[in-house]
Amino acid sequence: MPVVGTVDGPLAEVVTDGVTGRLVPPDLLAGTIRDLLADEELRRAYGAEGARWVRGAYDWTVAALRTVEAYERTRAQHALTHEGATAAGLAA
Repeated sequence: MPVVGTVDGPLAEVVTDGVTGRLVPPDLLAGTIRDLLADEELRRAYGAEGARWVRGAYDWTVAALRTVEAYERTRAQHALTHEGATAAGLAA
């Protein structure tokens, strides 16, 4: 399903203009919807790309891997901070 939203709305975080849908100023919203309704090929292209993006962005495996990566970065940063404090004689 193609998406049409405004450039200053919440959809701007998940829609890539011209790729997964359209992001336009509020005063162009109705005209953009009308244009998209008249172009089946473009609707299908936006819908397919949007579905592909959602599957990649919200896949549980991808989310789990990103969480593990975040934990590993945090652990590595903590270790570096702790090593520096130990070397300076500040840690217990």
